[in-house]
Amino acid sequence: PLSHTELLSFGTDTHLFSPSADTRVRMRSDLGLADDAFVIMYAGKFEETKGGKFLAETLRARFPEIGGRPIEVLAIGNTNGSYGAEVEAIFAESENKIVRRPTAKFRELARYYQCVDLAIFAKQCSMSFFELQSCGVPVLFESNEINSGRCVNSNAFCFEPGNMDDFRAKITELAGTPPEVYRRYRTNARQYILDNFDYVPIAQQFTDVLTRAIAAWKAKGRPTYSD
Repeated sequence: PLSHTELLSFGTDTHLFSPSADTRVRMRSDLGLADDAFVIMYAGKFEETKGGKFLAETLRARFPEIGGRPIEVLAIGNTNGSYGAEVEAIFAESENKIVRRPTAKFRELARYYQCVDLAIFAKQCSMSFFELQSCGVPVLFESNEINSGRCVNSNAFCFEPGNMDDFRAKITELAGTPPEVYRRYRTNARQYILDNFDYVPIAQQFTDVLTRAIAAWKAKGRPTYSD
């Protein structure tokens, strides 16, 4: 029964997914992203349930430079079918610099996360949130119960669902955040994962559950494989 069930969180590899200034410089050079740009990224499926066209339309019109700092985009993921073709067509018409890359393997994502300033999600929520935050990347996503619960200390931010103007305004606002304040946002993101989703303490929780279960089994006089 649920009353006898212990609910444990999954964890995040905070060693693989961690901030890296060296990777930031190298990857931006490799991808052709400006060193001084405010780089926003999306990594995931470009399908209707994830708001693929809504995202592409949000990025169509040019974002203003903030203090001479351009806003550039890194979009990672494959597209499929006619819907995907429409997404790619909108990207091609964008007035912003958009660097496209295909879907990457899980471990390869770390180097992409380490080179960006903000991750954006147009619809729903994403499990990528945890790895991005572990890399010190603030996240902007639509307001819903799950996402709002993840915004605990200026580590992540929400926009009004389906409101493209608000989505763009929040991107522009974050891009114009004073550097010393934005560094705190990055620190908050990383700390949120270290405090709540680090692999090591969560692995210990699983071990503790198994230890208690074995002890209870033995207390009932049940045989074990080692007997």
